[in-house]
Amino acid sequence: MRTRMLIIAIALVVLGGIISLGVRSNGGVTVKHTVFAGGNGIMRAGTLYIPPGASDKNPAPGIVAIHGYINTRDTMQPVSLELARRGYVVLNVDQTGHGLSGPPAFANGFGGPGALQYLKTRSFVHDSNIGLIGHSMGGPACVAAAATYPESYSSMVLIASAPRYAISHYLPFKESAEFLKNVAVVWDKYDEFSQLMTASRLATGVVEDPKAQTLFGTDKPIEEGRLYGSINNGTARKLELITTIHPFMTQNGTAIGQTVDWIQKTVPGGKQMASSKQIWGWHEFGSLLAYLGIIMAIFPIGSIILRHAFFTEISETPPEAKGLSGKGKIITAIAAGAIGILTYFPLTGLGYSMSTTALFPQQITNGVMIWAVSNGIIIIVLFSIWHRTSNRNKGASMVNYGLTWEDTNRVNWRKVGKAALFGLLVVGITYVLASICNWAFRVSPHFWVFTIKEFTVDDFLTFLSYLIPLTFYFFAFAVLFQGQLRSPAASRNRVGTEMARNFLTITIPFAILLLAEYIPRISGGTLLTPGNPLWVIIAFQFIPILGIAALISTYFFRKTGRLYPGAFINGALMTWMVIASQATHVL
Repeated sequence: MRTRMLIIAIALVVLGGIISLGVRSNGGVTVKHTVFAGGNGIMRAGTLYIPPGASDKNPAPGIVAIHGYINTRDTMQPVSLELARRGYVVLNVDQTGHGLSGPPAFANGFGGPGALQYLKTRSFVHDSNIGLIGHSMGGPACVAAAATYPESYSSMVLIASAPRYAISHYLPFKESAEFLKNVAVVWDKYDEFSQLMTASRLATGVVEDPKAQTLFGTDKPIEEGRLYGSINNGTARKLELITTIHPFMTQNGTAIGQTVDWIQKTVPGGKQMASSKQIWGWHEFGSLLAYLGIIMAIFPIGSIILRHAFFTEISETPPEAKGLSGKGKIITAIAAGAIGILTYFPLTGLGYSMSTTALFPQQITNGVMIWAVSNGIIIIVLFSIWHRTSNRNKGASMVNYGLTWEDTNRVNWRKVGKAALFGLLVVGITYVLASICNWAFRVSPHFWVFTIKEFTVDDFLTFLSYLIPLTFYFFAFAVLFQGQLRSPAASRNRVGTEMARNFLTITIPFAILLLAEYIPRISGGTLLTPGNPLWVIIAFQFIPILGIAALISTYFFRKTGRLYPGAFINGALMTWMVIASQATHVL
């Protein structure tokens, strides 16, 4: 069974990788990773898409695609591959401090000028016929590139990056026609950042934003779909409104189609193809298969390692369950979820406000860490009170919670050490599998913004910094699920049933949080907490992270009888997944 599951997992990775690379290589496009110096010695990483026919003698038009804050180039792959198959050389690049590019974030014009400089010096690229595409914070990066090299580009698309933000964020707003050529604003009707980007509570307020009107050369409300100015003179402007939210814009066929259409009209030399003919969805499907395969592989990898003689002593029968049942279990599960989401904005905001340091260099991860450690402490305190005032009197001990061992009723530190080694080994092998996928198919297994990426050396040091606090949280997480909420009846269920229940228990609260935030927004109002747009979006990522953690914790508790192996796997895996997809702010 273990071997069969591992074969299926690897097959998913291989199949997904083949589909992904096949779609990106459609029409003979060459896909390769590249690393270059992007200014001030900061190394930059990107993916080059080179269409057939592009050569020194026949240079092709170029495109620089730049993702938003706390994303990576993975989010810009759909639009990149669509333009590559239409004859454009595309540089899909990680911003400074993001992905595999060196820190700090925001440096050198968000990395925009360095990316344009690199692309325009490729001999197979027409050095003055380049389009700039930026999503969210990629907008200021494009503006910075345009201001630095105004003669090297022809056109710009700002995706979910309104003029007030994209231009003012880089330099004091001025008559933008002086250096911004042929700008399309592809904007979403329910953008969470409307108050920042348009100075309006509603995203549709962009049409009346004075800064946007200045860009469009009008003092009247901007008309959606109308062409302002002249493409030939470089003064063209166009606004397109897309019915979606900020983070979905890079995965929206209409937004991608509008972007492709504008580039084809304003950056000549590409292959004419209807913007509606899109195949990027197959690429994302392949990446999703690879992502699921990597996650699935964790379970058989761990099971196989446990069969080794060195680790057999940590593979034990689960102790008798003496956790909550009935209404008590339901109330505790609801309370745990409520505490998690009620503390979400205050605690992540507190961590986010911390000064970044060499030890803790990621602003967003600091917010996650403070929330995680604080919730871990809350779980342990409430668990201890419950045990001491109630459950201990019913004969329960730390053995029943998977914390100690029957023979001594104490923590066996040798076994805990082996459990830690086991967890790191499982995640290490998983990392190797993800790296092989990246090397063989030139893709990071991902779905939307959920990415399993490789490390740089700096990332590994950052990983070590956050590993202990985040592992502490997943230890407390296991105490809650494998100790307090593991009832005698539940422990007799099939492991798959219990995994599913724990998955739903931890993810439903965050799903409710997102619904509470977005229903008012989509109904014509603001987010429920309009002052927290960034953390509302980040809440999407808590669903797969905590859901996968619940699956791992439950499965490996059943395999080992103790909560330590699952907690160590979760600590290492989730620290890796979080830090590799965040922005690093300190060198």
